[in-house]
Amino acid sequence: MKPVSLRISGFRSHLAPTDLSFEGRTLTAIVGPTGSGKSSILEAISYALYGKTPREQRAVRRLICSRADTARVEFNFLIDEREFKVTRVLRRTGAGQHIIEDFSSGEKVVGETAVSTHVAELLGLGFDAFSSSVLLAQGQFSKFLEATPKDRGVILKGIFRLDQIDELQKAAKARRDALEGDLKLIEGERNAIPAEVAVILKEARARETEAMALAAALEKAIPRERDLLHVLSDAERRRGEYEVSIERIKTMTGRLPKEQELQELATEEKQVRTLQELAQDALGVAEEALSAAVAEGEALEKELGSEAVLVDARALIRDRDSATESIERLTKQRTKEAESREAAVLAASLAERVLGEASAGLRTVREKQGALQRTHAAHALREVLVPGEPCPVCEQTVRTIPGGEPPGELSEIAVQEKAAIETEAQAATEARGAAMRVAGLNAALVAGSDSLAALAEVKEARERELAAAFGSSTTSTAEVEARLVRIRASRTLVEAARVAVSGERTQIDKISREAKAFESRHLDKTRSLIELSAQVELPAPPADASAASLADHAAQVRDRLGARLKKIQAELASSRSEAIAAAGELERLRADLDLTPESVIESVFADARAAAGVARNEAATAEKQLARSKELSKEEKAVKARQALFRALATDLTAQQFIAFLLEDRTRLLLELGSERLHTMTGNRYRLELDDKNELEVVDELDADKRRSVDTLSGGETFLASLALAIALAEVVTRAGGRLQCFFLDEGFGTLDPESFDLAMDGIERIVTPDRLIGLVSHVPALRDRIEDQIMLEKGDDGMSRIASGQSL
Repeated sequence: MKPVSLRISGFRSHLAPTDLSFEGRTLTAIVGPTGSGKSSILEAISYALYGKTPREQRAVRRLICSRADTARVEFNFLIDEREFKVTRVLRRTGAGQHIIEDFSSGEKVVGETAVSTHVAELLGLGFDAFSSSVLLAQGQFSKFLEATPKDRGVILKGIFRLDQIDELQKAAKARRDALEGDLKLIEGERNAIPAEVAVILKEARARETEAMALAAALEKAIPRERDLLHVLSDAERRRGEYEVSIERIKTMTGRLPKEQELQELATEEKQVRTLQELAQDALGVAEEALSAAVAEGEALEKELGSEAVLVDARALIRDRDSATESIERLTKQRTKEAESREAAVLAASLAERVLGEASAGLRTVREKQGALQRTHAAHALREVLVPGEPCPVCEQTVRTIPGGEPPGELSEIAVQEKAAIETEAQAATEARGAAMRVAGLNAALVAGSDSLAALAEVKEARERELAAAFGSSTTSTAEVEARLVRIRASRTLVEAARVAVSGERTQIDKISREAKAFESRHLDKTRSLIELSAQVELPAPPADASAASLADHAAQVRDRLGARLKKIQAELASSRSEAIAAAGELERLRADLDLTPESVIESVFADARAAAGVARNEAATAEKQLARSKELSKEEKAVKARQALFRALATDLTAQQFIAFLLEDRTRLLLELGSERLHTMTGNRYRLELDDKNELEVVDELDADKRRSVDTLSGGETFLASLALAIALAEVVTRAGGRLQCFFLDEGFGTLDPESFDLAMDGIERIVTPDRLIGLVSHVPALRDRIEDQIMLEKGDDGMSRIASGQSL
């Protein structure tokens, strides 16, 4: 696997999209200060390939940037010049997106687990093997160095594709089992072949010969059979035609009108014609009587007036007489109202005079009262004076109110004033009442005058209308009633005449219906004779032929049908004789061939040919089965040989020693190269070896080749040992033609002194090849000085990561 490009957004500290191109790069340093997002680049590659990272294998949502809701990673890489693209989208809520696309074939795999599985198959490495050999994450670069023998074996087995041996062993077992199935199929096919197949072949050939001989004999007799069958068929056909013709003639004869029916039809025709003439005469008489009654009624109306005019005149007379009566009644009433008005006017005048006198008396009393009040002013003011307040007359302050009783004259005059006031009020009331009575009587007289005028107008209008209708307004109700009686009597005569006309017309309609029924029966008979005449080649009767002439025509048709019937019956008898002779000859022909009378030679011939074909097919099948039986014996021998081969191969591949041998060989070479690298990097001090438990040990040449566990190495020594193994692993894979075309190392250089750093870099530079990408992640300044191709990351003011330089070559 060789990286091509990486694009991430919303991932760790990379909020904005970050694009990296790895094309053309071999040794690249990913540098920047702490917190600038260097390690996130390697985490993104790990997440893209396996859906997890060495640090986040379960809670992968922690990979989403704190300021984003979605993280997106797109990673393009090459395998054997085939380019693939992995896209993974991680969301805080909801399902994510996981796709890997093969650009060479267009094939896509979708789903989180499916994509991870597909990547592992493409790389030949699981997540643990990838994290131990290809991508050494920060703080985990010593994972392979410190792995147990079992874990180390699993990693190496995946890296060197030794797991394919397991697949080969499974394939060998599967092929062995499949061949067992092939043997069962061969056995089943052999069991399907009858043991007596040779006897079956002989009998089938004998049946074929016998059937062909019979078919040859039958074939010669077929033409004569066909001729005889044709004769029988033709006779049967003609028999059917003759029988149909006979039935048709009988049917036609049955459809002929009976002589008695035609005679009855002729009698009915005379009766209908007579009734129609009598009914028409009666209708003419009734219509003449109706015309006379109508003319007489019209003359009478012209003389006396129409019934509507007379009815209206009767109403006019009633209105005129009613108006006359109302005028007389109102005239009498007005005379009485006029007399009452004169009396009311006199009473009102008297009341006005009494009121004037009462008012004059009241004024006289009040004048006297005023004079007395001026004379006795002090006593008059006693009621309104208040001590300490000014007098209303002299405006001096009142000190004391005068005492004593008022003079008798003032008291007497007050009594007189009261009596005068009451007298004036009573006179005013009576005057108003008298005035109101006069006003009411005046209004009644006016209303009476209006009513008399209206009634007079009605009376005059009705008299004008009567004069216009009768020339005189003095016409009486009795005279109008007499005229109405005569007009209504005339109308009764007209209605009776109309009823008579209607009755005659009803009778004509009844006779017409009877005539139509007769015409229908007559037409049916005529049509029947016209149709039958055409079928027996006689001239058709006229459509309006009389019933008597139809009887003669029916007799001619009956004679023609009888003659035809005799001729067809004779032809039928002749056809039956021919059929009997042909049937006898056909029976003898079949008997000569040992066939039953019911047999059909052509059918028996077809059966014989079919039997010969069946026998021939059975013989051919038996021949094939014999040949196939020999082939199955050869196939069985070959399959058993191949089965023995795959059984042995499955057994050999099962032996753990074979895989252990290969793994031990790879491990030995790996330790040799790794030990050599470590020896150089540590200044010829440390080497790596395996103890008797297959555990890694470090040999310290400066301490008399003392062996100790790798756990005792310092941080810097552990980094060098892990790096030495990783470099050796890359070299071993390359020698074996492996596909590990990249190597990533995150940090660890900070634990090295300058000399160890140079030795480590020398070892890394030795494994650099044009088709391999090595990526080193570090903040160590010396790494920047040592590696020319750098991807520089920086931390922005917002705390988010971005590429400062080196995004692409």
